Amino acid sequence: MVKMTESRWRTRALLAMLVIVAVAAAAVYYPIAVRAIRRATWEGRVSKGMALARQREEAKEDAYDARFSGVNSDRGPGVALSFDDWEVDGWHRFFTRHDIRRLNARVTFYISHPYRLTEQQFAKLKELEALGHEIGYHGYKHRFASRYVQNSGTEKYLADEIEPGMRILEEHGFEPRTFAYPGGLRAPEVDKVLLERFSIVRGTSYIAPEEEAPARKHYCTISADERGKRMVWAYNIDVPLNAGAMSYVLSRVELASKRRRIAVLYGHNITDDKGYWGTVDESDPRYECTQWHEDVKAILEFAHDRGMRFYTMAELE
Repeated sequence: MVKMTESRWRTRALLAMLVIVAVAAAAVYYPIAVRAIRRATWEGRVSKGMALARQREEAKEDAYDARFSGVNSDRGPGVALSFDDWEVDGWHRFFTRHDIRRLNARVTFYISHPYRLTEQQFAKLKELEALGHEIGYHGYKHRFASRYVQNSGTEKYLADEIEPGMRILEEHGFEPRTFAYPGGLRAPEVDKVLLERFSIVRGTSYIAPEEEAPARKHYCTISADERGKRMVWAYNIDVPLNAGAMSYVLSRVELASKRRRIAVLYGHNITDDKGYWGTVDESDPRYECTQWHEDVKAILEFAHDRGMRFYTMAELE
């Protein structure tokens, strides 16, 4: 009886040791396996994006793509990611997640319509700022500069679109150092005035900087203005840009990594639901301003695994 009991205890002890070894092995090899699977998935997506880029270059549709792969940097390759408008709850929910915080990603949030924010949302912005993210400015009522200036003049634009929102943000303890043009519709005559107040002014790369009334070109890649580093052009990562858009984005980040540049990207709402302010059908125009959680996370992990640095827009100065 005693021998049987001892035998059982030995068996149990052996099983316990096997379990411990298995758990230890899983702790060591599971992250490696996850990274390997993730890398294999990314390589396929990047290859697809590179093929798409080559097609566009051959068709001469992507004039910027042959010239730019991001902002030149002597501080190492990286990603400068920003999000526009006032989707504070979604941003806060995503960037305070443990799996996102461990990536040490820092981004810029460009606030428009600040008068719509609640005190709770201002508190969430403060929490995001404390985590190292930047709070920038995106206009009081999201007016398009080129159109407003044409109709009302530069001084009126500054008085109606810049000053009121800046006062609200400053009253809540924020000091925005950078500005993003709503819709990317910049007005060259306003650039100089804005650059006297902001260290960086961001446009969008799918709008040619030399065009006064530019046409939207979703296929253009991330770029920086040759005439001055303080004017920066960002590539849009919203979901419905075109087929294979995320593959194309990852291919541009890969190119920036290889060329030691900074990929400048921007989006809007971050959600795990097909919606913008709730559930929205893909036919709804508001759907155009959405990124899925998994896609934003893919960009962050893709850059992190390549040792790329995350820059706020103010750090591009």
